[in-house]
Amino acid sequence: MENLLSTLIEKYGSDKNISEYTQLYDFVFSQKGRESVTSFLEIGVGTLNPEVQSSFVGNLQMFPNYVQGNSLRAYREYFVNSQIYGIDIAEDCKIAEDRIETFIFDSTDLYSCEKHLQSLSFDVIIDDGLHTAAGQLQTLKNLFKRVRYGGFYIVEDLGGGGDAMNMFVDFKEEVESIIKDHQYYFRGNVLIIKKDHSQKKQIPTPNHFFGIDNKDSLTIVSGLWNIGKSNRPFDHYLMCFEKFLEIDQNMFLFIPKELEDFVWKKRNKHNTRINVFE
Repeated sequence: MENLLSTLIEKYGSDKNISEYTQLYDFVFSQKGRESVTSFLEIGVGTLNPEVQSSFVGNLQMFPNYVQGNSLRAYREYFVNSQIYGIDIAEDCKIAEDRIETFIFDSTDLYSCEKHLQSLSFDVIIDDGLHTAAGQLQTLKNLFKRVRYGGFYIVEDLGGGGDAMNMFVDFKEEVESIIKDHQYYFRGNVLIIKKDHSQKKQIPTPNHFFGIDNKDSLTIVSGLWNIGKSNRPFDHYLMCFEKFLEIDQNMFLFIPKELEDFVWKKRNKHNTRINVFE
């Protein structure tokens, strides 16, 4: 189902729809009340300098209308009452527009964070920066304190930094020591933390952020295929899929015939449907 955020991301050109973040975010921010967001920060503005790690230049073929900072422009339209901030290390990401301001510094450097952000705090922080597990962890250490009560800190593309590591998996103890007083939702490639001092810790679905606990109200639709990625063996994805199948929630799964037995070892037929799709 398309939503406003998906439409805006498509308008400006970004890969967040492909990563299936926008439907998740639209649910979370709609429940929070997106009009209540007055200060938003995204780490990673989207440089087009090919020499910078995590550059967006490789995605231009898919998003030819993209220019630096387009996700910030999408969020400016989405969060109608918010000042929009961005952080990047690349000089071509310096932007000053109506309700948009970016800073050029390294978010993993605490001194730079304090120097540039000073007294700023935020309702929402999204880390779409370096993507390495160590970089995401250090940025969380530096910036989580700047999230306002009731706000959200989100880490995107966990496991997507080319270092074969996932921040929440490989540094779980350190991450949980930072966020243990709050509640958080982990979906393999994204971690959403609600800063509320509830001490609920890990929750099974985003519904639980807002006290929506009826499992029958939500069905997770997903799938898994071996598309032959060269940088990571399929066994890695099977391991993550196995953890995903442990979520106690209704599921509708698209899988090849060969994975049917794999699924039924973890799932019950009363809350799971399979569509064999090669």
